[in-house]
Amino acid sequence: MREITMANYVVVCSGGSGTRMHSNKAKQLMLLKGKPIIAWTLQIFQEMPEINAIVISAKKETIEETQEIVQKFHLNKVKLIVEAGLERQDSVWNGIKALEKIVPDENDLVLVHNAANPLVTKEEIVQGVDAAQEFGASVLATQVKDTIKKVNE
Repeated sequence: MREITMANYVVVCSGGSGTRMHSNKAKQLMLLKGKPIIAWTLQIFQEMPEINAIVISAKKETIEETQEIVQKFHLNKVKLIVEAGLERQDSVWNGIKALEKIVPDENDLVLVHNAANPLVTKEEIVQGVDAAQEFGASVLATQVKDTIKKVNE
């Protein structure tokens, strides 16, 4: 087992609106196999001993529903749900500012993840944490996939 040298906190951004999905429901609140997408996302971090606590930044009108999801799925690492900002960077900032209330050491790590992307693996998260501990920061990304579209004349 690897040594955990600092605490790790996650800001999960849940401020999306679902417009690219052509839906009036935010993508992270849509069901995937009977469970909201955000619940799948949070569950990954919930199950990891490397993660100490989670803060969610959610749109004002979805905070109550998000809280209900957190309770229903027993996601007790979620410590705060704060209002998201107008842009992604604002939502991240609001989450980081909220962490000041619960983070005991300013040298601890903060991970940022999108609530609507539940397919990150525990192994990828650990790789990102390890790299951030070694280098001071890291970004987890996947290689861009070419899109092939078929059209008729």
